[in-house]
Amino acid sequence: MREHFEHSIENNRTVIYNSHRPDDACAVPAYWPADMGNAVTPPEKGQVLDPQPKTSQTQAEGLGKLFGIPPTHTEDPEVKKKGKKCHLTLKIVFLVLATINIVKSIALIAVSVTTAIAIKIFTDEQSGRRVAMIIIAITAAITLSISIYSIVAVMTNKTHRLMLASGVLLILAIIQAVLLGIATQLNDEDEVNLSRALSDSFALARGDSPRHVKLWNNIQHDLTCCGVYGPDDYRSLNVPDFFSPDVPISCCPTYDPDRSSLVQERERESCKAKKEYYDVGCRESVIQLYRDTAQTVLGVTIGLIIFMVALAVIGVVMAKKCKPQADSPPPPPQAPQNKASPKPLKV
Repeated sequence: MREHFEHSIENNRTVIYNSHRPDDACAVPAYWPADMGNAVTPPEKGQVLDPQPKTSQTQAEGLGKLFGIPPTHTEDPEVKKKGKKCHLTLKIVFLVLATINIVKSIALIAVSVTTAIAIKIFTDEQSGRRVAMIIIAITAAITLSISIYSIVAVMTNKTHRLMLASGVLLILAIIQAVLLGIATQLNDEDEVNLSRALSDSFALARGDSPRHVKLWNNIQHDLTCCGVYGPDDYRSLNVPDFFSPDVPISCCPTYDPDRSSLVQERERESCKAKKEYYDVGCRESVIQLYRDTAQTVLGVTIGLIIFMVALAVIGVVMAKKCKPQADSPPPPPQAPQNKASPKPLKV
C-alpha cells in the first residue's frame, strides 16, 4: 500500500489529506517542496500550509556567512551626530585653554627671570629664592612646549600623545605650586638681609665702584628716591646740617643719562641749591618692588596652574570619552565576497 495525498482549497489555504492506495514502486514522493535545497518532513494529516513560507532572520544570517556576504549594520545617526558634536566642542575648548597656557607661560618666564636678576643684583644671600625663580621659569618654558605639543596631538588625533601631555602638565603644576612658597614669600628676615645688602652696595657706590655707581644711578632715577634711608646718606660728617648734602645728579628730577657730564654737573649744582632732590630713601621702594614682583609671580603662576590643570583634565576627557577615529582599532577582516550566484544543492 502507499499513501496518497489529496488537497483542497479552504479559506484561501491549501489543506492536504491522505488516503490509502495500493503500493506503487514508482510512486512520486508524497511531499516535494518548492525549495529543493531544503529537505523538510511531509505534513501530517490536516496540517495547514502557508502558501509562501517565511525565512527566519537566523537562516538569512547563516546563508550570509556561508557565502561570504558581510552583514549590514545601521548606525544611529543621532548617536553619531552627538559624538561629533562632543568631539568638536572639546577640541575648541582645549585649543582655547592651550593658547591661554602659552601666553601665561611667556608672561611667567619674563616675570620670574626679571625677579631673579633683581635678586642677584643686590645680594647672594637669597640664593634659594633666586634658584626657585629660575626653576619656575624653566617649568614655564616646559609648559609652553607641552602646550604646543598637545595642540599638535589634538590636531593629528594622537590620543596617546594627548594623554602623555596631560600627565606632564599635572606634574609641572604640582612642582610650580611647591616652588611658590619658596620664591614669593618675603618675611622679616628677608627684609633685613635686603637692607644690609643695600647698605653694602651704597657704601661701594660712595667708594666710586663703577658697577655700584651705575646701579644706584638707575635705582634713584627709576624709583625717584635718594640714598638708602634718605638724601642725608650723602652728607659728610663735618658738614653742618643747614648745608645741602652732596647728592648725585641721579637724585634730581632733571637727571638725563644722555646729557654730557658738564651739563649734568650744572644741573646738579642747581638742584642742590634749590633742594629739589628727592627726599625719600630707596630702602622702602626697593623692598616694595620686591613685594610687587613676588605678588606678580604668585598671581601669574596661580593662574597658569589653574589653566594647566583644566587643560590636562580636558585632554584626558578627550582621550577617553571622545576618542578620535584615527586611534580606534581597525575592523576585523571580512571574507571576500563571491560575486557568482550560489549554485542550488543537488537532491
